[in-house]
Amino acid sequence: MPRLFIVPLLPHASSQLDKATILRLLNDGLSDRNIVKRLFEEQMNGNVEFPEAENIIWDLSVSENEHYKITTSGNLIKKDEIIASEWEKEIEENSEK
Repeated sequence: MPRLFIVPLLPHASSQLDKATILRLLNDGLSDRNIVKRLFEEQMNGNVEFPEAENIIWDLSVSENEHYKITTSGNLIKKDEIIASEWEKEIEENSEK
């Protein structure tokens, strides 16, 4: 199972990330052949609401040092579909649709 780390650029960010935001952050690091990216293109791009994220990410936990750990199906996010080892993505607070 691949390990992914999400590290805020601003330490001690004021809010925790939800499942939809986590998936949107992963969007730029996933291959275009990823099934989640293909089936939920508009949601992954942040253009529409993303209630399906609750069922794509089965478990989301945050450690004290703000590391996020997700559990999902290996069929939804495959190791070989992670095309970047590191990338940056900016999200705006309260921009959830």
